[in-house]
Amino acid sequence: MWTTKTYWFLVVSMPLVVSGMLYLSWPAVGFLKTMVENDSDLAAQFSPEQRQEMFDEIQFYVKSLFQGEHLHYYIFDETGQDFDEAIRYKILQSDYELYLKSLSDSEQPPSIEEFQEDYYERKFFGNSQLSILRHHEIQDRDLMIAELEERLDDGEISGYFVIPEDFTESYDGAQFIRPKSTTQANVNKLNELELWIEQIFFEVLRELQLPSNYVQNDELRKELYRRLPVNIERMSLMQVSSGNTKDEGTRQGDSSPVGLWLKLATIPFLWLFMSVLANISNFVLANTLEEKSSKAAEMLVSRLSPTTIMDGKLLGSGLIGLVGVAVFCVFVGPPLVLVLNSVLNPTDIVNFFHPLKLINWVLCLVIGFLTFGYVQSALGSLCDDDKDFRSVFLPMTLLQLIGIWPSVIFVLMDPGGKVAQVLSFIPLISPYVMVSRTASLPDWPTYLLIMLFMCFSVYLIRKLTSRVYTIGLTSEHAPKSYRRLVKLSREHA
Repeated sequence: MWTTKTYWFLVVSMPLVVSGMLYLSWPAVGFLKTMVENDSDLAAQFSPEQRQEMFDEIQFYVKSLFQGEHLHYYIFDETGQDFDEAIRYKILQSDYELYLKSLSDSEQPPSIEEFQEDYYERKFFGNSQLSILRHHEIQDRDLMIAELEERLDDGEISGYFVIPEDFTESYDGAQFIRPKSTTQANVNKLNELELWIEQIFFEVLRELQLPSNYVQNDELRKELYRRLPVNIERMSLMQVSSGNTKDEGTRQGDSSPVGLWLKLATIPFLWLFMSVLANISNFVLANTLEEKSSKAAEMLVSRLSPTTIMDGKLLGSGLIGLVGVAVFCVFVGPPLVLVLNSVLNPTDIVNFFHPLKLINWVLCLVIGFLTFGYVQSALGSLCDDDKDFRSVFLPMTLLQLIGIWPSVIFVLMDPGGKVAQVLSFIPLISPYVMVSRTASLPDWPTYLLIMLFMCFSVYLIRKLTSRVYTIGLTSEHAPKSYRRLVKLSREHA
């Protein structure tokens, strides 16, 4: 009785406390927004560009942990004008300027020569803005095309650029030779490398072709900029041999970008999903142990089948959990909209509370609860006391973390990527993944296929766990050995 009263007290009181805090913070948020808009320094610090830069830095560090080392490339120059050396110096100069900006006022800045001495030894790893942390040119010089093709084929380099003889006059004909097929992570990094080198080429050509009289004349300078359309042609190593000029295969791996705001708006959906799913599924585990220890399970088994008891337990617990979610939405929803309205525009608010996102969240919550609820019901039936409960509770918590970890690290950063598409079809992980893909849900045929797959997974999990649940609920000392448990399950089937 006290457990039930405590639960409903928390279900009602916690949303009231959160909504009260939101109502109190609403005037403060409006005041801070006005103050930031009126102060140019604060406006610059909280500008969308600054927030995007901070998010990109965090995203770079996260991706660097799981996408491997930086890319190695080479620039092959046929111009005879040391254009490649001008490019290398421009890269060094750009990184040097970025490094100086990151220094504090009390630090003594190094000269560009001192910076160059430590540049390729990567002693400036703390600054994620440096291009050498993403793209690193190999130090071997005077390599021939045959050697570069061999190194690309062996994986020693990720690609190489060929600058034709008349490039400084025609600004055309440069080529980027890259692998025919590779992982999605490398495809994204190769595309980033290509765009970055194009910008470097443009800046070097601009400095070489910009006479002194153009510096003072804006119209002449703009005209020269328009006459420098640097475009690097993408080719694969196979197409270099065959003479083709297009690489459609690598372009097919490109993923459409997702806005920063849509990615950030997924975080509260995922956090609320994890909190609700963990609480109600763990409640099923504790409730099963309580029934078995109080001998109530024996009374239930005498009237109903164990599978019916398990289904009813999940149905009741799920409805209680959904009532708690509904109470939270009723009390917290209105003040949350008021606070967001003080910061965001109406379009962003509509994107945040889009009906498809809410429906996807509820569907994934129900499927995720059934998935873990059946598993925890079966494991709870094997427990005889609190010691057994603790030995089961920790592995189940770790199992839920296994679904959270790839969803946050991989899917949240790239909801439409290959990794997200593959993880969507893995049982126990797919509910977390689909909530993490809220910013970029798949098209309807794929979405329905994923939902059907998750429902089929729930059916198989129910079929398997019902055997374990029957054995555990009707046994005084259920077997703890997995081999013994599987054997009894087969005999029961």
